[in-house]
Amino acid sequence: METEKAAETPRLEEALARYHENLDKVVLPKLKEDCQLIHAAFKTIHSIFLKKGIIHEDPYKGETKSSEITIPPSTSFSDSDKADQMSMRLSSYEVQLDFLLNYYQFSMDFLEMPRIRLLAGLLHYIAWDQIGPTAQDPMTKALGEFIGRVKQAGDLLSMGLLHDSLDQIKRSVAQCFRPLKDITDFSKEFYKLNIRSRILPRLALTPGSVPAKEEILKQVKKHFHSALPGKPFYPELVYEVIDEEYGPESAKLKEALIQRFSVAEAKTKNAQQQISFPAFLLDAIRTMGTAGRPLEEAAGKLAENSELLQSKKNGFMEKLKKWLASLSNKQGKSNVEYEVEYIDQATAVTKHEKIHFESFITDVQKRARGFTNITVKGSPVYAKMEKADEPTLFSFLERQMDELAVVYRRLQCLDTFFKDKMSRERELQAGLKGIKIELTGINNSMTRARQKKHEYIARKEEYEQMKKLGIG
Repeated sequence: METEKAAETPRLEEALARYHENLDKVVLPKLKEDCQLIHAAFKTIHSIFLKKGIIHEDPYKGETKSSEITIPPSTSFSDSDKADQMSMRLSSYEVQLDFLLNYYQFSMDFLEMPRIRLLAGLLHYIAWDQIGPTAQDPMTKALGEFIGRVKQAGDLLSMGLLHDSLDQIKRSVAQCFRPLKDITDFSKEFYKLNIRSRILPRLALTPGSVPAKEEILKQVKKHFHSALPGKPFYPELVYEVIDEEYGPESAKLKEALIQRFSVAEAKTKNAQQQISFPAFLLDAIRTMGTAGRPLEEAAGKLAENSELLQSKKNGFMEKLKKWLASLSNKQGKSNVEYEVEYIDQATAVTKHEKIHFESFITDVQKRARGFTNITVKGSPVYAKMEKADEPTLFSFLERQMDELAVVYRRLQCLDTFFKDKMSRERELQAGLKGIKIELTGINNSMTRARQKKHEYIARKEEYEQMKKLGIG
């Protein structure tokens, strides 16, 4: 009997080692991707609330420094404090998500139990599946109220973005809790394994003379801090070890543990192989399409800035030239060009570019309408996408993302150009319209789509490699 128990421990160690490797290489990278999607979607929601004036910028954002995740306050507040409290808390929540992605290491060595609890608390901060007027949690209820205000305003594009972002967060949060549970379960078993390997041999227990569980617990506690310095003492887990090592169901309990941690890797691989790659690409394209609303609004604001700037520049002679051109049927489109500068990311060299403004704005507006149609299920464009094959979808996604990146750069340049030209005169400055929020929305859409594209490529490569190896 003792020989069988001795043989079971190495088997358990081997199963846990494979499980640890699977968590590090497969589960944790996916967990980080889901957290990135949550962050990007939340930034979209936050920017819409700011744009609508429902909340305001937190003046203290970024001033608080922390070396660990800090869950924002969740206590109730009065209606008179709602706007200020929600502005502060939502801003703080975004900062904490950013801290998670930039300072946390998604590895088993880093994510010990205290950090797992903090991460779970951050994801649970808002009950994303209960948003509405009947929610008990103050944050969740207020968030539902704010979404209702956007709906009442009749802004269909903003509502579409909100719904897409909320759906993304709900999906991603739900997907996060399974790996968090798996990591928690592993951490408990690894803790118990350390007790088996580092403490039980010191007790010199012999067959037939095993004392009561309470006595074994006392002996384990006596050796605990010297064997496992800095680790917390969990009596309930020690009792589990005692049952699995010395209880009447010892062999059965330990075999169940081995089986439980042996099958996880195979299940994960099978789940990966069942991915519908065209559906994955379609999701990435639809995510990119959420840039439609901020593109359209950015184009409108820049057009107003240009009109204001030109009205100031156009004196009598310019107006006379335009009138003469109209008489000779040569008016057509205005030939306004703006020369902007930007830093080439590849070479870090400052470059200059002339933008034919009216043509550019027309293109942006057309692109915005096309993107909006992509996001509407049941539209002719969306139906066409659903019928497209995988190479066609991937080619379309890559081309549109490359073109959108250029459009985004030019919008940034024009925004800077108008601010520079118009901020020098008080008359023009009063009418200047910035597009910071719109640029944030476009960037969020690009980031989320890029993440989905990279995940598609990684999973596709893994799938092809497994096929070459004859697996699956």
